[in-house]
Amino acid sequence: MFGMETNIFAGRKVLLSAATRGLGPALAKALISRGADVIGIDDCAHSLEALQISFGGTFVGHASASCEESAAAGIARWIADEHSALFAFICNTALPWPASAAPRLATTRSVVKSRLLATHVAPLLAARSGSQLIVLELEDSGLRTLDLAELAQCPENTPHVMRVTIRREMLWDPSTADRTAGKILSAANEGTSSLRLSEQHLSRIGSQMAQRLCAPLLKARRAVTP
Repeated sequence: MFGMETNIFAGRKVLLSAATRGLGPALAKALISRGADVIGIDDCAHSLEALQISFGGTFVGHASASCEESAAAGIARWIADEHSALFAFICNTALPWPASAAPRLATTRSVVKSRLLATHVAPLLAARSGSQLIVLELEDSGLRTLDLAELAQCPENTPHVMRVTIRREMLWDPSTADRTAGKILSAANEGTSSLRLSEQHLSRIGSQMAQRLCAPLLKARRAVTP
């Protein structure tokens, strides 16, 4: 159990694309705090190494700079060989859009790589009952949304698919990253299929959490107040 909610990630292996970008580090942290082992994919070996040092043996990084389909297929084969008990894939395509051209190209390549990886990893997830495919997308990104119905057409145990849509401005505010990551994983625990996150939504989450935490204290105070 994690807190008072069911924790489907405890003791499970989770693949996370764009692990060093956007919400990637916060999601890795949230998964590890829930007892998961995280396999992070990204193009920057140094950033992945920094996460591995920070999280220890519960995080394994795999650097791949190519966004060719053959590279995505190679990563999927590596996952099948080395991490065959894969339980979930978080396809992180909700990435901050840089102002300059060079970082923008790297972001585009990362999105393409994540999407290609999803097509190759979905069949691996189909072999495990209760597996999860979580797709993070940016609201109003201008990109065609990923066809989740096509991804879910697996022969046996189709993974549960959840689409998460995130407002662009939230990715520039590090103070909300941990709460956003926690909400995404909680929604997966609840079997949610679609989730839209905004700053107002997170404010409600914070208010509700505060009420839950304070309720026992208020009850105890009323019990001792004459």
